[in-house]
Amino acid sequence: MPADVLVVTVNYHTETDVQALVRSLERQSAPWRLVVADNGSDAEGASLIADLAGRHDNVRIWGTGRNLGYFGAAAAVIRDIGEQRLPDWVVVSNPDITLAEDFVERLTCVDADVVAPCVLDAASGADVNPFLESRPGRFRTWSRQVIFARRPIAALWVLASILRSRTATAPTARAPGRARDVYAGHGALLAFRRSYFDRGGSLRHEPFLFGEELTVAENVRRTGGRLVYAPDVRAAHVGHVATGRWPSRQILSYQRDATRYVHRLLSQQLP
Repeated sequence: MPADVLVVTVNYHTETDVQALVRSLERQSAPWRLVVADNGSDAEGASLIADLAGRHDNVRIWGTGRNLGYFGAAAAVIRDIGEQRLPDWVVVSNPDITLAEDFVERLTCVDADVVAPCVLDAASGADVNPFLESRPGRFRTWSRQVIFARRPIAALWVLASILRSRTATAPTARAPGRARDVYAGHGALLAFRRSYFDRGGSLRHEPFLFGEELTVAENVRRTGGRLVYAPDVRAAHVGHVATGRWPSRQILSYQRDATRYVHRLLSQQLP
């Protein structure tokens, strides 16, 4: 029997992006289900995603009641399903993702607890994975705290990061990626085999936004699992749909909180 694959995406006034994600799911060569965790939508947006559910038996809208953040909303969906009733795979995705037509089929062939797919940035064409090949050290996490402690410096750092991503080397101009174990995958799209949850992993994440990659990476490390970068499992990412390209005061605050959390998380287990 084909694997049972559940995609969970989180909507926050991004209904047109959810529609594009569904269109890419419609082209899949293997079966799938989708839950849209709705963190917030106006009347028109709510009508758009309700129409999606009305046209697809395998699409469900799950209202969160308030904005729970990215992993906060995804974790609420997992709790609603119940860990004992989870499918073979849970794919947690930003709404501004489009999947290659063989994404689901190729995903289920990967031997890993967590899969970091090839996620091509729409602006540069570069693969944002692997997010981190190896575990960062104390200085790196401490320096991020220093940067985000001052809002003007943090805003300039974020802008520089966006410019670097736009000029990143595209996959066609470098050696092809190979499947391998890595420390962390990009949080825009991560796939969890049920074994991740069976081992004691979860989507519980303290910050409201940002740093999800490190929570997953540390869960895999703690439970003795495998996180694999799989370049043959492919998708594309628009990026910055929910947060915007120029960071607001609130977004910078979330990033500051996340850097503090990440430093604390890694310091607890660093030798």
